[in-house]
Amino acid sequence: GLEGSAARFAAQYGSAEEVAALEHFMTAFARALRAPAVLAKINRDFHRAVREAAHNAYLLQTLGEFDTTLSLLPGTTFDAPGRGDEALEEHIQIVKAIKLRDPDAAEHAARHHIQQAQEARLSLLFSCA
Repeated sequence: GLEGSAARFAAQYGSAEEVAALEHFMTAFARALRAPAVLAKINRDFHRAVREAAHNAYLLQTLGEFDTTLSLLPGTTFDAPGRGDEALEEHIQIVKAIKLRDPDAAEHAARHHIQQAQEARLSLLFSCA
């Protein structure tokens, strides 16, 4: 998907400063693991930073619109038990691949991350039903 493409391009075109920003968000995320609302904000910042590092205006705009739609859903996937820890590990894999300038690994890690987030979202929706 588009998030995978953004990570791929970030691995190819992201500056050292942009990669450092991703590491900063990853560290902040790790420190906030028990606060779902804080995790949700840091997660949005992390994904925006990946898109900015991709240097692709289309991805930035399209995924920004998708974020706006997601923000209308109730709660956060980080309300799901263990999701914060899983997402942290997924973020680590994304950043590691971007830092290594490995576009294939970055795309794969980002796709996996989005898939896991979607599954967490669905489990929350159905557990409330």
